[in-house]
Amino acid sequence: MTFGRRESAAELNQRVKGQRTQAAYLPREPRFRFFVEVLNASQIPACERLARELEAQSYGHWELYFFAANEKFRAPLEKKLRRHEDERLKVETSFSADGCDYVGWLKPETTLSPVALFFLAHRALEAPDSSTHVIYWNAVGLGPAGNRIAWRVRRPSFSPYALRNGNYLGDDWVVSATVLATPGLTEKLTSPHEFLLSVADGPTAWLLEPTYLTYHRGEPPGPVDSAVTLSRGKKKRALTVVVCFRDKSEWTAKAVRSLLGAAEGVSTDFLLVDNQSQPSEREALEKSLADLGAMVRFATYDRPFNFAAMHNWVLGELVTNENVLLLNNDVFWSYGAVADVLDTLRAKDVATVGIPLRFPNGQPQHLGFKVSRAVPPRLFRVEPLQAEGALAKWGREVFANTFAACFVKRSIFLNVGGLDELEMANGFGDVAFSLECLSRGYRNLFYAAASAIHLESGSRGRNYEYWEEAALQRRYPELLQRMADEDFSIDFPGPMDWISPLLSGVKEALRDRGGLLEPVRAVVKGLFARGMVR
Repeated sequence: MTFGRRESAAELNQRVKGQRTQAAYLPREPRFRFFVEVLNASQIPACERLARELEAQSYGHWELYFFAANEKFRAPLEKKLRRHEDERLKVETSFSADGCDYVGWLKPETTLSPVALFFLAHRALEAPDSSTHVIYWNAVGLGPAGNRIAWRVRRPSFSPYALRNGNYLGDDWVVSATVLATPGLTEKLTSPHEFLLSVADGPTAWLLEPTYLTYHRGEPPGPVDSAVTLSRGKKKRALTVVVCFRDKSEWTAKAVRSLLGAAEGVSTDFLLVDNQSQPSEREALEKSLADLGAMVRFATYDRPFNFAAMHNWVLGELVTNENVLLLNNDVFWSYGAVADVLDTLRAKDVATVGIPLRFPNGQPQHLGFKVSRAVPPRLFRVEPLQAEGALAKWGREVFANTFAACFVKRSIFLNVGGLDELEMANGFGDVAFSLECLSRGYRNLFYAAASAIHLESGSRGRNYEYWEEAALQRRYPELLQRMADEDFSIDFPGPMDWISPLLSGVKEALRDRGGLLEPVRAVVKGLFARGMVR
């Protein structure tokens, strides 16, 4: 059986034979070396299973090095592996990359697809010869009975910012062996996350193999907290907050004060742009913020509502600070230090930084943008990502940020040309601006350690902006295609995923006239392991 799906030995052998023939014609045959740390004697059967899986690979240029942490079970492990009579299986006491091209790490419980190394070898041939490079891939999950279940990890394009905020690559990667010659790097081999962070500091190429090559048992390898933090700049940060409003003076005042409460250590001023408010509402707002004195300025945009034109005018003529926060008057800051967000914006190639937005009930309103293929399929739909259990909850690099609450650099805003006042006057201008920045080599980041409440469309209501969406696709078809292929989700197993192994196991047992208790035992064991049964 291959990953829960019955497959005839003849079919599998034919596939492996075909790939081995193809491998012989590769221009070069990269050699992979995997390290496996064995922490206790109970892992020895899993190590032997892992060894058998490597021996079944359709690509044969590999080595598997086991490191036993205790002398007591090193001898039993060596005895088990000696039965294989395979020189590629070794028990070692130190790391070494001599004689191989790529190194990687596996856990004893990890399962590799039989074609994993064949795909990695092909991907390695596309890697630049002169630089350090990391090849990483996607993963799926195995249920307690060994069948494929509903969660998957589909990894996005590499971003050093995303890696710093959480190791979303898990252990599913290999790195060119030359990197181990870097002084001080071998000491970090026991922590894959810290190791990858060190590799990312140098000139490294990151290559994604989109195939699902690893099968994990139990919980998916989601992001982990990073010990690495941004260094706070010595220079005091200055920020201009631009809030455009029409009436709703109470909302605007609340937006200003909520942001001010999180701006400790930042020299902050507010520019409130009145777009044809009622005189009574303007007067009420001025009175409610009178105690802030010169910190608050007012400007009047006495023309029909045009979000793009209004912000182009403000950033072009009224703002002098480099750091600008574009804030809707229906967005109220919840938590997170503004100074930390500004430190994220500090890098020269960062154009925008967005934050998570939530509805008043706490549910996610905006965790970034997602793109789906609509009907007809020639048109893409751009929508806010609202998946609570998504990988999007971690800081990362994104294609675009919403201008409902977005930190931007004024110099980049003007250099790019600002917002489109004609085709995207009031919709999707923020997405178009972000994609334009991306096409010019700038980056857009998502800072997840802050959040704000957003009364979505509370300021001006909802509008269906079909033509703006069509214009967006006409201008940036390639980037929208990439966005449609991007997936930050981790699908966790639900209750039905633990019933499916039982049903599939029963069917196989009936077909094979075998024992019915084996699939039941496997499911119960898996439920205990996950804490679903006490």
